[in-house]
Amino acid sequence: MNILFINDPACVHGFKWISYFSNQTDKYKCFIIGQNHQDKKLDEQVKKKLQDNHIVYLPPVFEFSVTRTWRTLKDFQYIKRVIEQNNIDLVHIMYAEPSAMWGLGKDYFKKPMVLTTRGTDVLVTIPSITQKKHPFNRLLKSLFSRAFGNMDFITSTSTRQEQAVKDILSGAKVSTGVFRTGIYLEKVRADTSQHMVDELKGQPYIFFPRYMNTLYNHDFSLDAIQLLPASVKEKYKMVFIDGNGRAVGYIQGIRERMVAIKDVQFVFLDELQQPTLFELYKHASLVVMNPLSDGSPVSALEAMSVETPVVLGPLAYDKDLFEGTTFQISNWDAKEMALLITDILENKPTEVLQAFKTLAKKTVEEKADTLKEIKKLENVYHNILKR
Repeated sequence: MNILFINDPACVHGFKWISYFSNQTDKYKCFIIGQNHQDKKLDEQVKKKLQDNHIVYLPPVFEFSVTRTWRTLKDFQYIKRVIEQNNIDLVHIMYAEPSAMWGLGKDYFKKPMVLTTRGTDVLVTIPSITQKKHPFNRLLKSLFSRAFGNMDFITSTSTRQEQAVKDILSGAKVSTGVFRTGIYLEKVRADTSQHMVDELKGQPYIFFPRYMNTLYNHDFSLDAIQLLPASVKEKYKMVFIDGNGRAVGYIQGIRERMVAIKDVQFVFLDELQQPTLFELYKHASLVVMNPLSDGSPVSALEAMSVETPVVLGPLAYDKDLFEGTTFQISNWDAKEMALLITDILENKPTEVLQAFKTLAKKTVEEKADTLKEIKKLENVYHNILKR
């Protein structure tokens, strides 16, 4: 089976799924097309990773645009040529906004199409576009609905996303399912001790694992940290990552705030390789994240799988994954976050905390095992082609 993926070639979550197929070279051949702005930022390390995993990286398209009609039509023709020249059997679009719009070319491509939504795309971005009453936004709403309706199957990584997909479909009959990105349990639980950060060895710390981006709302984390009692501030280091990332202005603002908080020990690490992340999860006293929007966060699942307690923001996370397995604030209230962190670290009975950890680990094993989820997707591919 030859599969064309339309996805950011540097996307870690997409790579998890694609590499499962691409490394079965006797069964699958995988191609990937990104967007022009993604291609410009693509480094040699990512290109080598794609090559080592037998993923053929093709020249990119521009971001789908309704207003730049001629350019978009040329990209439709390019995708058609790719499909024909590489004998593509199936096209999988791995992020909905705006890439789902390529589904408008379904009849032109004459190939089955699968769409995957990831969270912000269908929960925030598309609704923010389509709920406006301007005639242009109404046009976009109609086009998104038609593009989604052309899909043979739509996967989502949470039940909330699946409902959002059904809202966009507006009654169109398309099969949908929740296929979580999940985690490779054996990789997270492998011995990564040699990758531990030296300055954190033997040190108690709270880990804030989301990379530097306004979406991940680190200012709120800092607001809560400032309100922690002296007993927590003195004992625990606060560990953040992506200190030299791409969001230069945002990172500078975060650094300035950290410097201004004199009674807290901050550790601001660079972007980390997976083994180091896994080791940090294993030894953290607590993992905290409070993004403005989220799906089924891999970072939370990884911490849960190694029995590290997790604190989440006040979002509507899937109850079957995160209720009773994580701790969650009820409102965007930094004082509430500080009190919850303090309660877990200083007041929570050991047996109560252990019950959370045990249930969290079991839940991840049962419902967020990447290998199980990808095999569900593999069945979808084969069932579509049988039809």
